Amino acid sequence: MEFGMPTSLTDIATDGVLAQHDVDATTETVLGPVESVEFSGAAPDDDTLDALVDLRISRAGRRPEVASGTRAAIIRDGQWHWRTARIDSFDVPALLEVQPADDLHLRVTRTLFGNAQVFLAPHKDGSCSVVALNGTFPTSPLSPALVQGVAAMNPEVDLYRAITSFAASRGLGAQRSEDGITLSDGTQIVIRNNAVTSVGGGITFDDVYADGVLTSIESRLFFGSRYPQAHVIPNLATGRALIQPQGQPPFEVAMQVIATRTGDQGTWAWADQSLAGSPAMQAATAVRRFARDNGIPQLLRPHFSPELIDDYLVVAAPITGLWTPATVYLAP
Repeated sequence: MEFGMPTSLTDIATDGVLAQHDVDATTETVLGPVESVEFSGAAPDDDTLDALVDLRISRAGRRPEVASGTRAAIIRDGQWHWRTARIDSFDVPALLEVQPADDLHLRVTRTLFGNAQVFLAPHKDGSCSVVALNGTFPTSPLSPALVQGVAAMNPEVDLYRAITSFAASRGLGAQRSEDGITLSDGTQIVIRNNAVTSVGGGITFDDVYADGVLTSIESRLFFGSRYPQAHVIPNLATGRALIQPQGQPPFEVAMQVIATRTGDQGTWAWADQSLAGSPAMQAATAVRRFARDNGIPQLLRPHFSPELIDDYLVVAAPITGLWTPATVYLAP
């Protein structure tokens, strides 16, 4: 499966989207987050193409590192002006135009420079140099990189192009298969409804759902009949809940928050900042770990449509051993 040369800025950005996510995630894990960057390089009115820039990068808990970068563009008055010869290799008219600076241009820059991290170097006249870091960058193994990358990817991105380009960056070919995409190293990527449901040919979202759906239904029916109109009061500080059934004495049980809903957005408990550090979100963390280990991107997207919550609770049940869900209101 091959795609032609990019014909738009979006195509160029798509070609690098998965590799860039991997570089960012792995770099932060290996080296730590960037706290500050100092720059020394060409003046903003110097039109030299691909001018070298010296950087001093400070990361959390580490000694500052000296690095080199290449100036790719100048942002002046909110407009993007390319300053690199690398755009000459593409037949994309937008690369020859002065356009409003935006995130798309930053992602295009990263693709042009081998998916390098990019920094903005401010100048006294209010302009900024767009600087791509030189060198090689840490990456993670293929399958984890794919799983994490597609989970973080905007659903509007051309999935097939993104995966094929990422495979090429790892020296692999890609072929469409009946279930999705097969890479030349044998890695199978299952795609359903334009979403990756499995990476690596192992257990899939549908497999886990099938394992849990009948027992989940039985557990819900049993709880509803055994404890009719039960009122559930969660304690996020202890991971316990008080159950108050109608006409029966109250009792306490272990409780975990799997997901939350706010308005029209569902959020995994591990991604809900209001639950950070709570013992009540440990089960959701186990779901996340299971998804990473088994290559199931659907369970790694922090936010999702609330219509999916019931399905996600079914999938979470056999992973966590928690079979009886309840909907409760959490304090703001």
